[in-house]
Amino acid sequence: MPRPRAASSTTTSSTRLHSPDRRGSSAGVRVPVIASPARATSIVVASRPGPVSEGWGSGRGVVGQASRRRAGSGAIQAAGAGRAWDRGDMAIDVRPAADFEDVRAVLGPKSPGANVCWCLSYRIPSKLNNELRGPARGEYVAELCRAEPAPGVLAYDGDEPVGWAAVAPRADTSFARNRKIPHVDDLPVWSLWCVRVRPGHRKQGISHALIAGAVEFARAHGAPVVEAYPLDNGDAKVDLTMAYAGLRKNFERAGFTYTAATTSVLAGHPRILMRLDLR
Repeated sequence: MPRPRAASSTTTSSTRLHSPDRRGSSAGVRVPVIASPARATSIVVASRPGPVSEGWGSGRGVVGQASRRRAGSGAIQAAGAGRAWDRGDMAIDVRPAADFEDVRAVLGPKSPGANVCWCLSYRIPSKLNNELRGPARGEYVAELCRAEPAPGVLAYDGDEPVGWAAVAPRADTSFARNRKIPHVDDLPVWSLWCVRVRPGHRKQGISHALIAGAVEFARAHGAPVVEAYPLDNGDAKVDLTMAYAGLRKNFERAGFTYTAATTSVLAGHPRILMRLDLR
């Protein structure tokens, strides 16, 4: 099996991205996140262990002790300027998708031998996508989880994985060759193309947390711009099974702006190209 290659009324809460260095210190930047009005949400976006990247902020404020709830996840709970990030009755951690079993919990089939997308359809060439069948698809994703950077981010409610967002350099996905999604310029943009929340956890602001976390993950890996290709559905309802591309209004709330039309249609709704400039 080919091996994956490494990649080149609302309530406002906060996302903080941390990258602990080998001595255990950390620095981060904070951006606003729009949470569901029903349940206030705070997010901790964690990077894998490694040197602190230049330009991640001054690290001002009080950073709490690091605590890894899953080996290799690098998750950090933090407090800034003397106050806890948790707000309301819900705290969502958004972490790199390095734990395959957690990715399986969100994306995998109930039957191990079943053919499901595993969020590979837009990540790999169509020929390979058609060749990978049954368990081989999960095995490929397991390799992706062991690679650097991780294939996306996972949202956690406590220790339970409740959502997924796929984000990667566009050049490393099938969007690099997609004729229906235009190329706006030659910037090495990242694509954010799939947002999925598990049943039983929807309508709680988790999709907003995933978008914010995916953006910070891409920023941490040097992305100058993040692109998304959501449905421009207006007020029309969208079949949840086809809503993985996201909705225009959700990306607008995260700061993305309309950039270009596409010729792609999903579930009867046109898709548009939206961008968030991180420079």
